[in-house]
Amino acid sequence: MNAYGPAECSDDVAFQPLYEAPLQGSSVAIGRPTANAELYVLGLDLQPVPVGVVGELAIGGIGVSRGYLADPARTAASFIPNPFGAAGSRLYLSGDLARWGQDGILEYLGRKDFQLKLRGFRIEPGEIEAHLERHPDVLRAVVNLHNEMLVGYWQGRNGHGLDDSVLSQFVRDSLPAYMVPSLWVRMDTWPQNANGKVDRKALPLPTLDARVVEPLGSASEHLLAELWATLLPPQRLGRNSHFFEAGGIRCWPHG
Repeated sequence: MNAYGPAECSDDVAFQPLYEAPLQGSSVAIGRPTANAELYVLGLDLQPVPVGVVGELAIGGIGVSRGYLADPARTAASFIPNPFGAAGSRLYLSGDLARWGQDGILEYLGRKDFQLKLRGFRIEPGEIEAHLERHPDVLRAVVNLHNEMLVGYWQGRNGHGLDDSVLSQFVRDSLPAYMVPSLWVRMDTWPQNANGKVDRKALPLPTLDARVVEPLGSASEHLLAELWATLLPPQRLGRNSHFFEAGGIRCWPHG
Protein backbone atom coordinates (compact mmCIF):
# COMPACT_ATOMS: atom_id res chain seq x y z
CA MET A 1 0.00 0.00 0.00
CA ASN A 2 1.45 3.37 -1.02
CA ALA A 3 0.54 5.90 1.67
CA TYR A 4 0.78 9.65 1.15
CA GLY A 5 0.38 12.51 3.58
CA PRO A 6 2.21 15.43 5.22
CA ALA A 7 2.78 15.77 8.94
CA GLU A 8 0.59 18.89 8.92
CA CYS A 9 -2.38 16.62 8.25
CA SER A 10 -1.73 13.79 10.72
CA ASP A 11 0.23 11.93 8.04
CA ASP A 12 -1.72 9.62 5.71
CA VAL A 13 -4.49 11.27 3.68
CA ALA A 14 -4.41 9.01 0.59
CA PHE A 15 -3.74 5.36 -0.22
CA GLN A 16 -2.97 3.49 -3.41
CA PRO A 17 -3.14 -0.33 -3.30
CA LEU A 18 -0.29 -2.08 -5.11
CA TYR A 19 -0.89 -5.53 -6.52
CA GLU A 20 2.42 -5.88 -8.33
CA ALA A 21 5.80 -4.16 -8.37
CA PRO A 22 5.74 -0.99 -10.51
CA LEU A 23 7.93 -0.88 -13.58
CA GLN A 24 11.42 0.41 -12.91
CA GLY A 25 11.52 4.19 -13.28
CA SER A 26 7.74 4.60 -13.25
CA SER A 27 5.96 6.67 -10.60
CA VAL A 28 3.50 5.26 -8.08
CA ALA A 29 0.19 7.08 -7.82
CA ILE A 30 -0.96 8.73 -4.60
CA GLY A 31 -4.33 7.10 -5.09
CA ARG A 32 -7.63 8.15 -3.51
CA PRO A 33 -8.33 10.10 -0.30
CA THR A 34 -8.90 8.32 2.98
CA ALA A 35 -12.36 8.40 4.52
CA ASN A 36 -11.58 11.40 6.74
CA ALA A 37 -9.66 13.49 4.18
CA GLU A 38 -10.64 15.84 1.37
CA LEU A 39 -8.20 16.34 -1.50
CA TYR A 40 -8.37 19.17 -4.04
CA VAL A 41 -6.07 20.07 -6.93
CA LEU A 42 -6.15 23.86 -7.18
CA GLY A 43 -4.91 26.43 -9.69
CA LEU A 44 -3.34 29.81 -8.95
CA ASP A 45 -6.82 31.19 -8.25
CA LEU A 46 -7.33 28.49 -5.59
CA GLN A 47 -10.14 26.96 -7.65
CA PRO A 48 -10.23 23.28 -8.68
CA VAL A 49 -8.58 22.53 -12.03
CA PRO A 50 -9.96 20.02 -14.57
CA VAL A 51 -8.96 16.37 -14.68
CA GLY A 52 -5.47 15.98 -16.12
CA VAL A 53 -4.35 19.53 -15.29
CA VAL A 54 -1.50 20.04 -12.83
CA GLY A 55 -2.15 22.11 -9.72
CA GLU A 56 -1.30 22.40 -6.05
CA LEU A 57 -2.67 19.69 -3.80
CA ALA A 58 -4.79 21.10 -0.96
CA ILE A 59 -5.96 18.93 1.93
CA GLY A 60 -9.04 19.29 4.08
CA GLY A 61 -10.75 17.17 6.70
CA ILE A 62 -10.51 16.40 10.38
CA GLY A 63 -6.80 15.59 10.17
CA VAL A 64 -5.70 19.13 9.25
CA SER A 65 -3.65 20.51 12.12
CA ARG A 66 -4.04 23.93 13.78
CA GLY A 67 -0.87 25.34 12.27
CA TYR A 68 2.80 25.88 13.07
CA LEU A 69 3.69 26.50 16.69
CA ALA A 70 4.74 30.12 17.33
CA ASP A 71 4.82 30.87 13.60
CA PRO A 72 1.63 32.77 12.69
CA ALA A 73 2.96 34.08 9.36
CA ARG A 74 3.77 30.61 8.05
CA THR A 75 0.47 29.30 9.40
CA ALA A 76 -1.50 32.01 7.59
CA ALA A 77 0.29 31.22 4.30
CA SER A 78 -0.32 27.46 4.43
CA PHE A 79 -3.65 27.09 6.26
CA ILE A 80 -6.57 28.88 4.61
CA PRO A 81 -10.39 28.84 5.02
CA ASN A 82 -11.92 25.91 3.19
CA PRO A 83 -14.41 27.26 0.63
CA PHE A 84 -15.53 23.73 -0.22
CA GLY A 85 -16.16 22.42 3.30
CA ALA A 86 -18.15 23.13 6.42
CA ALA A 87 -18.12 26.60 7.95
CA GLY A 88 -14.96 27.16 9.96
CA SER A 89 -13.02 24.33 8.29
CA ARG A 90 -9.63 24.91 6.71
CA LEU A 91 -7.43 23.68 3.89
CA TYR A 92 -3.73 22.96 4.08
CA LEU A 93 -1.81 24.04 0.97
CA SER A 94 0.74 21.26 0.70
CA GLY A 95 3.10 22.76 -1.90
CA ASP A 96 2.93 19.40 -3.71
CA LEU A 97 1.94 19.31 -7.38
CA ALA A 98 -0.57 16.71 -8.52
CA ARG A 99 -3.29 15.96 -11.03
CA TRP A 100 -6.39 13.79 -11.16
CA GLY A 101 -6.54 10.95 -13.64
CA GLN A 102 -9.66 9.97 -15.58
CA ASP A 103 -9.94 7.02 -13.21
CA GLY A 104 -10.19 9.26 -10.13
CA ILE A 105 -6.67 8.40 -8.99
CA LEU A 106 -4.30 11.16 -7.94
CA GLU A 107 -0.78 11.40 -9.40
CA TYR A 108 2.06 13.18 -7.59
CA LEU A 109 4.31 15.30 -9.82
CA GLY A 110 6.77 17.04 -7.53
CA ARG A 111 7.06 20.20 -5.49
CA LYS A 112 5.70 23.67 -6.19
CA ASP A 113 9.06 24.97 -4.94
CA PHE A 114 10.57 23.71 -8.20
CA GLN A 115 8.13 25.64 -10.39
CA LEU A 116 9.99 27.50 -13.12
CA LYS A 117 9.14 30.77 -14.83
CA LEU A 118 10.51 31.05 -18.35
CA ARG A 119 9.84 34.04 -20.60
CA GLY A 120 6.42 34.65 -19.06
CA PHE A 121 5.41 30.97 -18.88
CA ARG A 122 4.98 29.09 -15.61
CA ILE A 123 6.39 25.61 -16.08
CA GLU A 124 5.96 22.61 -13.81
CA PRO A 125 9.15 20.59 -14.36
CA GLY A 126 7.49 17.60 -12.75
CA GLU A 127 4.98 17.47 -15.60
CA ILE A 128 7.78 17.28 -18.19
CA GLU A 129 9.71 14.77 -16.09
CA ALA A 130 6.67 12.52 -15.69
CA HIS A 131 6.06 12.63 -19.45
CA LEU A 132 9.68 11.77 -20.26
CA GLU A 133 9.64 8.84 -17.85
CA ARG A 134 6.71 7.38 -19.77
CA HIS A 135 9.09 6.75 -22.66
CA PRO A 136 9.96 3.03 -22.51
CA ASP A 137 13.70 3.76 -22.81
CA VAL A 138 13.91 6.53 -20.18
CA LEU A 139 14.79 5.37 -16.71
CA ARG A 140 14.82 8.75 -15.00
CA ALA A 141 14.45 12.42 -15.95
CA VAL A 142 14.95 15.79 -14.28
CA VAL A 143 14.22 19.19 -15.81
CA ASN A 144 15.96 22.37 -14.67
CA LEU A 145 16.48 25.95 -15.81
CA HIS A 146 19.85 27.38 -16.86
CA ASN A 147 20.45 30.78 -18.46
CA GLU A 148 16.79 31.13 -19.49
CA MET A 149 16.85 27.74 -21.19
CA LEU A 150 15.16 24.49 -20.17
CA VAL A 151 17.59 21.64 -19.63
CA GLY A 152 16.51 17.99 -19.70
CA TYR A 153 18.70 15.58 -17.71
CA TRP A 154 18.00 11.95 -18.52
CA GLN A 155 19.17 8.43 -17.85
CA GLY A 156 18.35 5.72 -20.36
CA ARG A 157 17.79 2.03 -19.91
CA ASN A 158 20.38 -0.49 -21.04
CA GLY A 159 20.48 -0.83 -24.80
CA HIS A 160 18.49 2.32 -25.49
CA GLY A 161 18.79 4.18 -28.79
CA LEU A 162 17.92 7.65 -27.52
CA ASP A 163 19.41 10.94 -28.58
CA ASP A 164 18.50 14.62 -28.14
CA SER A 165 16.27 14.78 -31.22
CA VAL A 166 14.25 11.72 -30.19
CA LEU A 167 13.64 13.11 -26.71
CA SER A 168 12.73 16.56 -28.05
CA GLN A 169 10.20 15.08 -30.44
CA PHE A 170 8.71 12.87 -27.73
CA VAL A 171 8.03 15.93 -25.57
CA ARG A 172 6.87 18.05 -28.51
CA ASP A 173 4.29 15.42 -29.49
CA SER A 174 2.32 15.92 -26.27
CA LEU A 175 3.36 19.16 -24.57
CA PRO A 176 3.48 22.84 -25.62
CA ALA A 177 6.58 24.09 -27.45
CA TYR A 178 7.76 26.17 -24.48
CA MET A 179 7.98 22.98 -22.41
CA VAL A 180 10.44 21.28 -24.77
CA PRO A 181 13.96 21.41 -23.27
CA SER A 182 16.47 23.33 -25.35
CA LEU A 183 19.43 21.34 -24.04
CA TRP A 184 19.86 17.72 -23.00
CA VAL A 185 22.36 16.13 -20.63
CA ARG A 186 22.77 12.38 -20.44
CA MET A 187 23.33 11.10 -16.90
CA ASP A 188 24.86 7.81 -15.80
CA THR A 189 24.57 8.60 -12.06
CA TRP A 190 22.72 11.31 -10.14
CA PRO A 191 24.00 13.65 -7.40
CA GLN A 192 22.00 13.08 -4.24
CA ASN A 193 21.31 15.12 -1.13
CA ALA A 194 21.25 13.85 2.45
CA ASN A 195 17.69 12.56 1.97
CA GLY A 196 18.67 10.43 -1.00
CA LYS A 197 16.84 12.64 -3.51
CA VAL A 198 18.32 14.19 -6.64
CA ASP A 199 20.30 17.30 -5.70
CA ARG A 200 19.19 19.70 -8.43
CA LYS A 201 21.75 22.29 -7.43
CA ALA A 202 24.57 19.79 -8.02
CA LEU A 203 23.51 18.78 -11.53
CA PRO A 204 26.24 19.40 -14.13
CA LEU A 205 25.95 22.57 -16.18
CA PRO A 206 24.91 21.99 -19.79
CA THR A 207 27.20 22.89 -22.65
CA LEU A 208 25.64 24.90 -25.43
CA ASP A 209 28.35 23.74 -27.82
CA ALA A 210 27.40 20.09 -27.21
CA ARG A 211 24.66 20.25 -29.83
CA VAL A 212 25.43 19.19 -33.37
CA VAL A 213 25.18 22.36 -35.45
CA GLU A 214 25.22 22.35 -39.23
CA PRO A 215 27.39 25.18 -40.65
CA LEU A 216 25.65 28.23 -42.03
CA GLY A 217 25.55 28.38 -45.79
CA SER A 218 23.99 31.23 -47.73
CA ALA A 219 24.23 34.95 -47.02
CA SER A 220 20.58 34.88 -45.91
CA GLU A 221 21.36 32.21 -43.30
CA HIS A 222 24.28 34.26 -41.96
CA LEU A 223 22.09 37.37 -41.76
CA LEU A 224 19.31 35.48 -39.99
CA ALA A 225 21.82 34.01 -37.51
CA GLU A 226 23.10 37.51 -36.74
CA LEU A 227 19.54 38.66 -36.01
CA TRP A 228 18.85 35.62 -33.84
CA ALA A 229 22.08 36.17 -31.90
CA THR A 230 20.77 39.56 -30.71
CA LEU A 231 17.67 37.90 -29.25
CA LEU A 232 18.79 34.50 -27.98
CA PRO A 233 21.14 33.34 -25.20
CA PRO A 234 24.78 33.07 -26.36
CA GLN A 235 25.25 29.83 -28.32
CA ARG A 236 26.40 28.37 -31.63
CA LEU A 237 23.79 28.76 -34.33
CA GLY A 238 23.56 26.75 -37.54
CA ARG A 239 21.19 26.11 -40.38
CA ASN A 240 19.41 23.40 -38.36
CA SER A 241 18.92 25.60 -35.25
CA HIS A 242 15.34 25.87 -33.97
CA PHE A 243 14.41 29.41 -32.86
CA PHE A 244 12.10 28.38 -30.01
CA GLU A 245 14.27 25.53 -28.77
CA ALA A 246 17.22 27.95 -28.74
CA GLY A 247 15.38 30.23 -26.32
CA GLY A 248 13.03 32.23 -28.58
CA ILE A 249 9.51 33.17 -27.62
CA ARG A 250 6.31 33.68 -29.60
CA CYS A 251 4.81 37.17 -29.48
CA TRP A 252 1.22 37.95 -30.44
CA PRO A 253 0.00 41.47 -31.27
CA HIS A 254 -2.62 42.94 -28.97
CA GLY A 255 -5.97 44.18 -30.14
